[in-house]
Amino acid sequence: MANMSYCRFQNTLMDMQDCFNIMDEAVEMCEPLDLSDDEQRAFQRMYDMMSDMINIMEQATEIEEQTEADREEEDYA
Repeated sequence: MANMSYCRFQNTLMDMQDCFNIMDEAVEMCEPLDLSDDEQRAFQRMYDMMSDMINIMEQATEIEEQTEADREEEDYA
C-alpha cells in the first residue's frame, strides 16, 4: 500500500529504522545479513537510491533554508 502524502516520510522512516536495526545487529555480531536473492537485490537498489537520496535531500534542504531566509528578509522589509 502506498504511503499517504501527509505521513509518507514518517512511515518510511519507521521502515528504514527497521532495516537499519537488522543491519546494525548483523554488523555488531559480525554476521552476514543472510538475505534471499530478492532481498539482496532490494538491498542493493536501496543502497543506490540512498546515495541519490542524500544528494536530493541536501538540495531540498538548501531550498528550504533559502526560502526561510527570503521570508525573514521580507518580514524585515
